[in-house]
Amino acid sequence: MKRTIIASILIILIQRCSIDFPGKSEMPNWDVELNFPLGTKTFFARDMMKASTVTTYISQEGDSIIAFANDALGMERTVVGDSLKIDNITESYTQSIEDVTVENIDEKVIMDMSVVSIAPFDDDWSDNVGPATVRDNLPKGSTPAKLKELFDFTPYGNGAEVTIPQNTEYPSIYRPVDFDEFDKVVIKEGFMDVRILNDLIVELGSPIIITFCNPDSTEIMNDKGVVLTTTYNGSLQPGETSPVFPIPLSNHPLENLILARVEGVICGFGSRTVMNNSENINSSFNMFVSTRDIVVRSAIAIVPEQNFDTTSTVAMPESEHEIISATVKSGNLKINLNNRLNVESLVNINIPGLTQSGVIFNETLTIPPISGINKILSLDDYKITPENDSILVYSFVKTLTTDPNKVYIDEFQGIDLEVFFFGTSEGDSIIFKEFEGIVDQDDIEKEGEIDIDSDTRITSATISRGTIELNLDNKVIQEIDADMTLTLVIPDIVDESNNPIAIGPLTVSPGMTPLFINADNSLAGYKLRPQQRADKEQYVTYDAEIIVPRDTYGIYDLEESFITDIKITGLRFSSVTGYFNEEAIVKEDSTSFPGNNKLDLADFKDGILNIHTENHFGLYADVSFVIPEFMNKQTGEPLELLINMNPEEMEYNQQIGLQDYIFSNMKEREFLYYESKISIPTSEEMTLDASKNVNADIKIENIVLNSIKGHIDTIEVKIAEVEEKVADFPEELKDINLEETTLEVHFDTNIGIDFELDMEIISCNSEGDSEAVHVHHIIKKDDPATRIVTIDEANQLLNIAPDNFVFSGNIRLYGEGEIDQEQYLGGQINVLVPLIISVDADTKIELDPEKITTDLPDELVSVFIHSEIDNSFDLTGLVRTLISRDTTDFLPESSKKPDTLMVFRFVGNQIQEQQIEIIDDRMNMLKDSCYIKNEIELDATLPGEKIKVLTRDRLKLFMYGTIVGHIDLSDGEEK
Repeated sequence: MKRTIIASILIILIQRCSIDFPGKSEMPNWDVELNFPLGTKTFFARDMMKASTVTTYISQEGDSIIAFANDALGMERTVVGDSLKIDNITESYTQSIEDVTVENIDEKVIMDMSVVSIAPFDDDWSDNVGPATVRDNLPKGSTPAKLKELFDFTPYGNGAEVTIPQNTEYPSIYRPVDFDEFDKVVIKEGFMDVRILNDLIVELGSPIIITFCNPDSTEIMNDKGVVLTTTYNGSLQPGETSPVFPIPLSNHPLENLILARVEGVICGFGSRTVMNNSENINSSFNMFVSTRDIVVRSAIAIVPEQNFDTTSTVAMPESEHEIISATVKSGNLKINLNNRLNVESLVNINIPGLTQSGVIFNETLTIPPISGINKILSLDDYKITPENDSILVYSFVKTLTTDPNKVYIDEFQGIDLEVFFFGTSEGDSIIFKEFEGIVDQDDIEKEGEIDIDSDTRITSATISRGTIELNLDNKVIQEIDADMTLTLVIPDIVDESNNPIAIGPLTVSPGMTPLFINADNSLAGYKLRPQQRADKEQYVTYDAEIIVPRDTYGIYDLEESFITDIKITGLRFSSVTGYFNEEAIVKEDSTSFPGNNKLDLADFKDGILNIHTENHFGLYADVSFVIPEFMNKQTGEPLELLINMNPEEMEYNQQIGLQDYIFSNMKEREFLYYESKISIPTSEEMTLDASKNVNADIKIENIVLNSIKGHIDTIEVKIAEVEEKVADFPEELKDINLEETTLEVHFDTNIGIDFELDMEIISCNSEGDSEAVHVHHIIKKDDPATRIVTIDEANQLLNIAPDNFVFSGNIRLYGEGEIDQEQYLGGQINVLVPLIISVDADTKIELDPEKITTDLPDELVSVFIHSEIDNSFDLTGLVRTLISRDTTDFLPESSKKPDTLMVFRFVGNQIQEQQIEIIDDRMNMLKDSCYIKNEIELDATLPGEKIKVLTRDRLKLFMYGTIVGHIDLSDGEEK
């Protein structure tokens, strides 16, 4: 039938196409797959129980098969009711002369050292350039002197042999010599070097005399008449060069062009015959002249770079202080420079005793020729470190070369340098902010006033308690070699002998020094006698003195101060004389709400406010009680009570019921505000003592609330004892020792706050046996999951086969929320007893055979069987699938056994799949009607192993087959 349908579809498709019908060899072929069912079987634990080798036990898990599940045990509701109670509130107030107060005093006395400074100081010095130098003139050759100038060849013919006699004198030869480095110079010292090269064909005889002349041929002489000349007592053979003739120069004037005069003889060792021809008579000798190491008195010259030292020492002024080092707070350095040179100069000033952040003062100034410069530099933050009471100022002058220009210079030109050390302005002292050394410091004294803040204008008051404390913050002295002391006197606080309180002298160390005077209440017994200004403000005076030791080494930070913090605290009086303001004796106080309650709103159901007052002052007293948080339910007004007490009425009692009030906004916890005023004449000076007082006792008791909202500390509600009968406890469980049982408590509550539950569950039977379980649990108002409590291992409750259960305990309410008396806690208890099994060896669970009709085609390519097992048991084993044409083959007594289609091993709590291919006779069996039977063989449990079984546990077996067929239209057949 399937083949007919497939063929029909193909024929229709082919007929509808417009293309030519293909030949058989061109017809398509393909494989097809078809699935067919083989059955689905799900079996549960009850099917498993048919196996005789499975042993069952009663145990935990309420949804098991043989389970006892009793959900009829109910908890009777417990109502909050009158449990909304708050502890009694009790407070006592006492008002006395101690309520005449002086505000705490915190006075800072700031004392500074005298200004430490030194007078301005300066120094000046001049330094001439001295004998200046000019650059050396390099050797330069003169015009050659030819032989024909030395001997007359005119009488002789050309080519004639001429004999020159021995020691023939030659006329004086003048040759110009010029110098590039100067135009005119008066030389203090130096040398002129002369060298002669003899290129004559004859000898230059001895001596050779060279004399230097001015351009007018006069000989050059110095101021002592010494002629600038030199004599070489030797001869020079042809081609020979003389040694250098150094001519000392001493105060000789030279111009840039002079004449050199040479005198002497030729042929000194004997006559010489020479041919009169051009080459011989034009042979010559030459001079080379240079200057070196020239130091001039004056010159017009190219001045080279020169350096000279103008270092000097500046003496520090006399001072009462001995300075090792000091940092300048305000000061300046003025530098005046005067350049008397015709050359530009650089002046470098270096002062090692003047540093900033460890860097030595260094300044370089450029000064044009014949000019001056003035510069003022701030010395702020510079440290001065003198050496032997003086400051060494290194100054170095470097002149710049004038090349290629020539300038006039003489030994009297130079540099003038002046340095001035002064303060903010010239003439002001230099002020220091840090100082190391010995300071000549006068004692530091300070007088001042300390204000007294009190509602009473005090004439005199005897102090019953109070403390005076000093803290000295000494930031001035960093280090000192002797003790520094502090003395403080307060003339307006006196002892019984009218001696003012005097503190010190106290040794003060660098840094913070807390100086506690005696112990607490150190002012007890002293009298306070304030002074009064015109504006009636009160004050006391003080005298403070700090003695800084003289002639003592120290390190000082002069920008800091000695800060003495005077603290007078906790002043109370045993008697006060003065003028009392009507507000002078006013008592204000409050009390705290009990526990940690912070309430937004609470409604009183019951409660009593008791007030008892006593007046021992002998004066009129107005006592006021105000509780703003207690609001009248009808009027909305706060609870307020005013008691007018006269001197004759010693006691007063009143009782107020609170059932008409609500709490409101108690979050700050402070409430029950008390205020009492003692009426005193303001125009009379009076004396009051501590024995006079007003007392008030307040008690709020028997507080019961209808409702409460806010943050609640703890309110405890008792759970009334409830007894519940157990109906029909299973007989089969009465003789079994239960191992694992569960109690599930499902709470029913509308309590609007978190609460902590302590509950006792007791089981009892008719024989008088009983067992108990304690439950401690926290139920969150916003978490429904916390309303179920599971009590595991409650075996003992059920092992006595109970007839009833008894519930009791208490609830503790706390946290943020809202409670009223109608809120409740109830619930229901489920008792759950599940099943446990163990498996012996050779355990089988056999299922009934099922008939399978597949209607498979005759020609198949292949057949596959698919099996899927979904196992939620903790059991393992295998499923054996048997196949046969006859159901009798599955009987144990049958001689013909069924074929095994497949075997599938499974494990606990998993879903598994398996596939096999059918390739033998079993394929033919599947083509017709046949029967399939599944057998489950369970693996035995280990010794002592027990497997928990739940009713929802199952083993589901799903099987189907897949056939693969081939369609081939090329041969006109389908497969």
